[in-house]
Amino acid sequence: EGLREMVGSWYIHPDRHVVEYIAFVTISSIIIRTLLPTLSKYPAKKAFNLNPPLFMKIATLFIYVCQIAYKVNGYPGKVLFMAMPCNILWTMWT
Repeated sequence: EGLREMVGSWYIHPDRHVVEYIAFVTISSIIIRTLLPTLSKYPAKKAFNLNPPLFMKIATLFIYVCQIAYKVNGYPGKVLFMAMPCNILWTMWT
């Protein structure tokens, strides 16, 4: 079918992605929970402005949709890379 056996030598096995995702999220959560009380606080009177502007939300959604379209139209199984930690962040922000 014209598919290559190795798409790139830097890809790691999906099982390892799952393990790394769980490990990184756990370690990051512990670090954030530890450091959060020591960080300076954002003024409560400005808390209503913490949402990103509309154009940024639209741009994020557009880039996310383009990324999904690219992965769906790639080789079989490429869309599964949306479960990688870097792509999970896109999903969370969209």
